[in-house]
Amino acid sequence: MTYEAMQTHESVTIHYAPTDYRRLGAVELVGKRVEGDRIFDLRCLSGDLLAPLVSANRKLFGIDGFAPAVLECRKVLAEKGCPDAVVLHWNLQQLPELVRTETFDSIVCVDILNHVPDDGATLKQIHDILSPEGKLLLVVPAHPWLEGARDRSLGHLRRYSKAGIEGLLKASGFEVMYCRAWNFLAFFPYLFVEKLLKIRLHDSVRYAGAEAKSPLLGPMLRWWYAHVEVYPLFPVGLSFFVEARRA
Repeated sequence: MTYEAMQTHESVTIHYAPTDYRRLGAVELVGKRVEGDRIFDLRCLSGDLLAPLVSANRKLFGIDGFAPAVLECRKVLAEKGCPDAVVLHWNLQQLPELVRTETFDSIVCVDILNHVPDDGATLKQIHDILSPEGKLLLVVPAHPWLEGARDRSLGHLRRYSKAGIEGLLKASGFEVMYCRAWNFLAFFPYLFVEKLLKIRLHDSVRYAGAEAKSPLLGPMLRWWYAHVEVYPLFPVGLSFFVEARRA
């Protein structure tokens, strides 16, 4: 994804993120595994992942390729009692210098590795700032054969096989501790619409506004992502959730 394309992409994402059940599920999944006092979120959006992690002893860092997201994240974290959080703009290639001089206990990458031009170079930069006992938490789109109209329209650069993401992490100096499928619920609808019908599957069904069309859909999605997808119950999903440490 080019930096220019990221502006359009993030302007939509940040608008819907607070009511996006899939995004909320990913944030909850990853947030439960965050450890330590120094937390870094690549693609912080409006602070939806960092805000619940605010505590007196924690130092929070975030970056985003969309300047309005940076401003909103700073505001949200300040309102949560963390005015000294470091939230910076980045160009999707080189991590900001202020970040490169730090080390972190947990680094979070939710749906961002598939956006950057050089995922290997980004992972190596992450490796350099992860503490020796720290952890990297990733959510990435799964299965290259699932690439479809939605991916292309959003400027997504890649999907990953399980072997592919594990191999990339190992080549970047990481040891993969955990890798599993996530977002089973959307797998077969996506497969049917994108690969069989060959049309774009729109995201609107996973936003809170979907309740207007079906009173049961919103509560069902909320419940599913909060109580089912958090567990490794299914062999397939639209994404992989990965935990890695420095080798």
